Amino acid sequence: MTGLRGSLSRLAGLSILLLVLAGTLPAAAFAYWDFSGFLHNYPTYPYEYGETNPDVSSWGFRLSRNNCEAKALFGIRSNSNVVQVNIPGGCATLDWPVYYDAHYYYFSDARNTNEGCCDVYVNVRVDQNL
Repeated sequence: MTGLRGSLSRLAGLSILLLVLAGTLPAAAFAYWDFSGFLHNYPTYPYEYGETNPDVSSWGFRLSRNNCEAKALFGIRSNSNVVQVNIPGGCATLDWPVYYDAHYYYFSDARNTNEGCCDVYVNVRVDQNL
């Protein structure tokens, strides 16, 4: 019984230490991603996440995904067309940060393009600094 009590005591001490450390981290460390979660098949909501971009020369988009069903979409400012961007490296690239000219693109978006069975877990960041 003494071994169990000692193990529980060490576990409690470790838990308190982790809580103290978590309290010292800035909130921004936990709030890096604009969206984290599952994107479902269309039309089940949410099947995409994106943001409108300001009309500036450089803007960033980062997509981290657990499979290659999540695709990057960008909206062209001049004609409102939407283009799907092929991520360099294809399905082997699961984390893709990119900077682009937001004078040209007015929004960036991650969408689950799977027409079959599966959800995709993504982290998405849309910001001037990635």
